[in-house]
Amino acid sequence: MPPWCNFLLLIKTSLIGSASTSTCPISLIPQSYSSYSRLADPADVPQRFSVLVRALTAELNANLQKVLHSLTPIQAAVIRVMAAMGEDYAPFESPTMDMYATAMMQAGIEGKARSIEVPAVQQALIALQEKKLVWKASRGVYAVDEQVIVDLLEEAGLLQGLK
Repeated sequence: MPPWCNFLLLIKTSLIGSASTSTCPISLIPQSYSSYSRLADPADVPQRFSVLVRALTAELNANLQKVLHSLTPIQAAVIRVMAAMGEDYAPFESPTMDMYATAMMQAGIEGKARSIEVPAVQQALIALQEKKLVWKASRGVYAVDEQVIVDLLEEAGLLQGLK
């Protein structure tokens, strides 16, 4: 079921008080206006909708944090450096490669495991694209897919010392 179907199901369940487990979003929309008669107070709908949106946002952020925590050390270093550098990100330049090493050191990676080569960065970028965390605009031009990723990394303090 697409994520937006879950959102519609959550809204219908909260506002109307019933929901099916159907995979079709069309069935989530009441068939008649009389379905809305079960609402306690129509004036509460905006507030309830706001609460539901905040809850869904928190759930999506929690899922995104799980994905970020599951990254390999090099993948985590690459996305952290990319987020810290923003539009100035150049994945294979010497200062950027040094920042990867700094990010790896901050993560507690020591010795040879901290040395980073261009092929490892290329593989990390491919993996991050596959996980939909990063997109490739053109050859050598990459960006974090969504600002929420940068915000989560910033809130977790994972961009400190990289800017």
